[in-house]
Amino acid sequence: MFNVIPGLQEYITRQGTLELSANNRLVMLTKDEIDLIDTLQVMQAELSVVTGNPFQIQVDGEAQPGDIVCAITSEIKGHPQGYTIEIDRNIKIKASTSTGIFYGLQTLRQILLEKPEHLPKCVIRDYPRYKQRGLMLDAGRKYWTMTYLHDLMLNMARVKLNTLHLHFTDWNAFRLQSDQNSGLSAKRSYSKEDIAQLQAWADLYHITLIPEIDLPGHATAITQYDPSLGFTCDAMSFGRWPGGESGGWTLNFVDPAARQWMKDLVSEFIPLFTGPYFHLGTDEVPDGDKISQCPQVVQYASERGYPETGDVFVEWINEMNALVRSFGKQMQVWSWWDRLPHSINPDNNIVINSWVEDAASAVYLDAGYPVVHTSETALYLTPGLELFPNPAYLYHDWKLSSHPNLLGYKICVWADKAFDQSDEYFENLLLAPRTVLAERTWKATHPTRSLADFFTLITKVTTT
Repeated sequence: MFNVIPGLQEYITRQGTLELSANNRLVMLTKDEIDLIDTLQVMQAELSVVTGNPFQIQVDGEAQPGDIVCAITSEIKGHPQGYTIEIDRNIKIKASTSTGIFYGLQTLRQILLEKPEHLPKCVIRDYPRYKQRGLMLDAGRKYWTMTYLHDLMLNMARVKLNTLHLHFTDWNAFRLQSDQNSGLSAKRSYSKEDIAQLQAWADLYHITLIPEIDLPGHATAITQYDPSLGFTCDAMSFGRWPGGESGGWTLNFVDPAARQWMKDLVSEFIPLFTGPYFHLGTDEVPDGDKISQCPQVVQYASERGYPETGDVFVEWINEMNALVRSFGKQMQVWSWWDRLPHSINPDNNIVINSWVEDAASAVYLDAGYPVVHTSETALYLTPGLELFPNPAYLYHDWKLSSHPNLLGYKICVWADKAFDQSDEYFENLLLAPRTVLAERTWKATHPTRSLADFFTLITKVTTT
């Protein structure tokens, strides 16, 4: 079997080898597969770097020996990200989607790194264990350069990671440039042209970009811009987390004007992203009995007949969900509302990013919520708070869950107390656990390669 990351699900050997030459091409059999063009152009460049061959793209042509023939076909059943590769007279890659073709070509790229001229004849059937496999970057506390974000997406795609969640706002900075609120954005922030470029790269690399504007907590940068948007009660104005000690932590979700401002803000940015999700944060609102110590919340709950003050927060979540859904998107939030006293729950069409352990997340899954696991102990990279994923644990001992509502897993990179660290600093810490995540969330069986061999392969796969 070929030594690739992530490992292959199924591999059947055949007799003989296929000899490649500089004249081999990338072939689309029909013009009807025109949506493959961008994918083939991206992979043409990748394969050319590996082999030195130009791999000219041929549309609506006859395949020659050694050509790479790509076909979208209904023959491939099952997971839409799955694909088959048959190496015989030529190399046939089939999938039901362009994403499947892209992943098949990524596998071929790694095969050519290992065996650039003589390929053993075989059949490969490959598909992911989880639908979503990805990362979150804290782009609120820390600004990441556009160059790094491009290179990150390129290397994610090489190992079939497919979601990048960008946490654009936090207590110290709002990193999206707003036309409606020109004084809100941090000095180093992302323009709408930057967003368009990020989205274009994500589309090229078959990555779902998940933008996050964290509301109503972590909002100090917003209340410094406009103090009238925040709570006046100390219980909600101050947070027990880094940045919460200066006040202005929580936007006033019981005030009609502040609610409308939040809706207008989110409505400005949702249309800029083409993916199916928009993340609204909702985490680390003062929890426990704090919310019941705020007269504004207590009065609002009483007027509306809510038995618990936390019901007001849930009401706001569901109101924002209706807004997000009006744009044709699905809302994502962090697991947090259940740390407040409540008698009602968020709509169960909201995707929950659960930072607690898998076993504790079962309550969300069993309640019908789609869930992405983001375990704080296993999957948080927060060097300023000395939280580091352990690649050896993730590779050998990590037990992944199975549930019909479980979408997948992601590593979260937080910049608490590390705002000024370089992109390279974080990348050096992220590369190994990120690639182990790719391995474990794609392949259904436990790794058989040694961790040392896997680490050796990481550099070859991601930097060549």
